[in-house]
Amino acid sequence: MSVRSMTAFAHQRAEYPWGTAAWEIRSVNQRYLDLTFKLPELWRHLEPGLRDALRKNLSRGKVEVSLRLQMRSEGSESLKINHALAGEVMAAAQAIHGKLDHPASIDPLAILQWPGVVGESQPDADEVQQALMTLFAQALAEQSAGREREGAELKLMIEQRLEQIVVITARLRQAMPQLVQAQRDKLLQRLEGLDVKLNE
Repeated sequence: MSVRSMTAFAHQRAEYPWGTAAWEIRSVNQRYLDLTFKLPELWRHLEPGLRDALRKNLSRGKVEVSLRLQMRSEGSESLKINHALAGEVMAAAQAIHGKLDHPASIDPLAILQWPGVVGESQPDADEVQQALMTLFAQALAEQSAGREREGAELKLMIEQRLEQIVVITARLRQAMPQLVQAQRDKLLQRLEGLDVKLNE
C-alpha cells in the first residue's frame, strides 16, 4: 500500500513570449482540507478550477498555492494600432478637411494620438490561461511526487521501528517468568518486614 506524506513543496517556473510565471504549492498535515490562494487580481477567476484540481488529488491538509506572474513589456514593439478606429478618424478628418477654405494637411501623428488608436499589444488571455493551468498541473504533479517520496521514507522508518518493537517484545517474553519471579520475591521480602500473615 502506498503511503503519502501531507508535507510537501513544489515549485514550477516557466518563461513564455508574454512573460514569466511561477507556481508554488506548500502543504502540511491537517485533519481536513484547507486551501488558500495568493493570485494576482487579474487571474483570481482561476481559483475554482485550481480548487477542483487540488480536491481530486488531496482529501486533507493545509495547502497554500501562490502564483507569481511577470508580464513582459517590449516597449515600442508592443504597440498595437487599431486600424479600424484609425480609418474612422481619417475619414472624419477628410470630411472636415473638404469643408475648410484653407485646410492644413492631415498629420498621421495626430491620428495616432487619438485615444484608442494606439495601445499596448496584450497577449491572448486564453493562451496565457492555458499556459498557467498547464504549469499548475506540473506543479501539482511535482507536489504529489514529493508526497510519495516523503511517504515512502516515513513508511520505511515506521517499519524499522516496528521490527525493533518485535525484537524487544520477543526478548521480554523470554525474560517474563524471571521478571515476574523477581518482582514476587521483592514483594515478599517487603511483606515479611511488616510481620503479616500471607494468604498464599
